[in-house]
Amino acid sequence: MLIAGPTVDEEQRITLLKALKLLDSPPEEIFDRITRLAAQVLQVPIAVISLIDRDRQWFKSRVGLDVAETPRDYAFCAHAIHSPQPLIVADALQDARFADNPMVLGDPHIRFYAGRPIFSSTGIALGTLCIIDRRPRALSATEIQLLEDLAALAQREIVQREATQLSAAISAQSDRAIQESEARFQATFEYAAVGIAMLDVDGHWLKVNRKLCELLGYREEDLLKITFADVTHPQDLDADLELVKRIVAGDIAQYSLEKRYIRHDGSIRWANLSVSLQRDHFGKPLYFISVIADIQARKEAEASLRILKLELEDRVQQRTRQLQETNAMLSQANEQQRRSELSLKAGAAQLAAVLETAQDAYLCIDSAGTIKQWNRQAELTFGWSSEEALGRRLDEMIVPVQYRAAHRQGMERFLLTGEARVLNKRLELVAMRRDGSLFPIEIRIALLPSEHGHLFCAFLHDITERKKIAEALQDSRNQLHTIANNLPVQIAYIDAEQKFRFANEAYRTAFNLAPEAIIGHSLAEMLSAKVYAGIKTHVEKVLSGQREDFEITFLDAEQESILSVSYIPDIRELAVTGFYVMAQDITTRKALELSLQRQATQDALTGLPNRRALLAGLARAVARAHRSSEAISILFLDLDGFKAINDRYGHDSGDYLLKQFAQRLLACVRATDIVARLAGDEFVIVLEGLGDGAAEAQAIAAQILNAMSEPVELNGNHLAFGTSIGIYVLHASDSTDPEQLIARADRAMYEAKRGGKNRIFLASAS
Repeated sequence: MLIAGPTVDEEQRITLLKALKLLDSPPEEIFDRITRLAAQVLQVPIAVISLIDRDRQWFKSRVGLDVAETPRDYAFCAHAIHSPQPLIVADALQDARFADNPMVLGDPHIRFYAGRPIFSSTGIALGTLCIIDRRPRALSATEIQLLEDLAALAQREIVQREATQLSAAISAQSDRAIQESEARFQATFEYAAVGIAMLDVDGHWLKVNRKLCELLGYREEDLLKITFADVTHPQDLDADLELVKRIVAGDIAQYSLEKRYIRHDGSIRWANLSVSLQRDHFGKPLYFISVIADIQARKEAEASLRILKLELEDRVQQRTRQLQETNAMLSQANEQQRRSELSLKAGAAQLAAVLETAQDAYLCIDSAGTIKQWNRQAELTFGWSSEEALGRRLDEMIVPVQYRAAHRQGMERFLLTGEARVLNKRLELVAMRRDGSLFPIEIRIALLPSEHGHLFCAFLHDITERKKIAEALQDSRNQLHTIANNLPVQIAYIDAEQKFRFANEAYRTAFNLAPEAIIGHSLAEMLSAKVYAGIKTHVEKVLSGQREDFEITFLDAEQESILSVSYIPDIRELAVTGFYVMAQDITTRKALELSLQRQATQDALTGLPNRRALLAGLARAVARAHRSSEAISILFLDLDGFKAINDRYGHDSGDYLLKQFAQRLLACVRATDIVARLAGDEFVIVLEGLGDGAAEAQAIAAQILNAMSEPVELNGNHLAFGTSIGIYVLHASDSTDPEQLIARADRAMYEAKRGGKNRIFLASAS
């Protein structure tokens, strides 16, 4: 037995496999549906989704297999993950790699194996979708493609989870990179110096980092159970909600405000909230990204300053009154001036402290472009100390070489004309660190008057991670769009006005519609009147919030098609904003079901119901007789002389005679009566709704004898035959099962044969 070795990226593969948390996880319908479909469509007893761990293969989903895992050394799938192409073993006993494998020689007795690797988004093989048979076989090109398509569905689900984790990991990075730029590494989302969160459009927390949990005093799992409104101070909630409405409506791209949060212990914490909204390519809101910076210390300082100011004012007033009382106006003025100077100095000191501890880089330059202020965060962001930066030109330190000329021209234009294109605007630019590396920044520049001319002040911060997140989200959207267009399922999204907002390639192909001809148009416009009439009721129900699953038949010039359709409502804020359409062609499956049903209940020679159908129909007839108190009659018929005709003229003639006999029987009874072929030349008739069961049954039996008196002509031969008929009448008071009723009529038929054949015998009620 050949044992497959580790892959070239084994450690990376194992690390990713564990990070995805798929190993030893509970069963999931999305994967079980794929294995069931693989087993059914490819007609194999075993189908599994296998994940290759370091020392084992573990089955995420399995059909036809009792064990949950096997040693990796025995695993066919351990070989399959070494190649991007499906591994197909037509006969394991003839393959030197697997001939002595315990899973070939013992349970589950593998003879045929086909496995297609399942890859991560970076091309790492995590496992396979494989099918197994206990007999040798080969796969057609179509079957191989089906295996590829089903594996792609499983791979899509895993890649989506990987993308979700990657998006969360990227979101976990924050402005910690600014604070620790001297070490030049970027902090993860979880350890960001500010609170960061993702919220859905209903305000529920989707993802929160450790800093936010610390800020609000909640455990992460408790915070995810509530909304932002639950932790917002009631007096600040209306302003926050109004800004949310404006950003959702598209009036603003983002917003910032200072607000109060209610911590878990009931205390109040001030924070600076910055919110942006992520939308899909249709412009529909997806989720909010919030950055929440703790400004409690600043607010407390401001409050202290206000209190101090009030105290100072109160003291000044008191002192003024005292001075007025003593008529020392000059002393009062001097004291007031001195206190004002102290207040100004204190305010300047406070401002300097705030700027020095700000989480954004702060810098100030004069009209010549010389740096006048450079705070601690600027040191961390650009790598230049305050001592090195002050007195130097800004463009020589942080403006990339290719942008310096434009920067100087803008300064000169402002000094000459007063025209400033960048003031008081939120801009995204490229800046340069001390080591020469470039990175994107967001900056807002303000102009301050000065006794020495103009001062330009700016707050800025690194937006590298935000850019990466935006690019990753766009890549994810593109991947999902590609996957949806390549699924063999019709997918569409219809809004509340019944207009198309999305339709994948399979949907557009099914209805022969171009992308530009469908998006923005209504169902009634795109579908024929007949088709729309067939789905209108389902559309109305799904738009009322009810999921609809149904089947619909389409008729065109070439063929009839049957679709299995699901309408899934899209409910947001207790309102249905639209619905998703999932449809799949089940024409072939329906045809197979109908064929199997006919084979199970119809006699192949005569087309009459067979024994199984007879028993079921007779049981229903007995139940109806008990409810209606009407009699039913069972006629058991056997052809007289059939064996002689069969022996003399051959089986073909015998078969022809049986079919003619069946047609004459049908002509003698009503359409609601049952005429069945029991076996050979034995037939049974069930008559319902009889007033006098015995008399009416005998009359019909006599009519049958008369109909059978006419010979059947075949190839110039006249085949004369008759039939013996036994009758049993079941009354409403009887309680007999169908087998017993047929047996009683059978015994009556034999009494007719003993009486001379081609006659009728009525069984007694006992």
